Amino acid sequence: MEGRILGKKGNGTTLTDKQLKESEDLKRLRKENVRLKDENSILKKFAAMLSREQNVD
Repeated sequence: MEGRILGKKGNGTTLTDKQLKESEDLKRLRKENVRLKDENSILKKFAAMLSREQNVD
């Protein structure tokens, strides 16, 4: 079904099946990337906190 026009993007251009799937995948990956960066930040802060606690002992 590649080449079949599915829908319109906000700027008036049409997307094929493949383009639509890639667009959805990109949106999902960007959202996942934000979540992973947030988790990484939390883990870094926790590791720093544990390090400070160990140095106090």
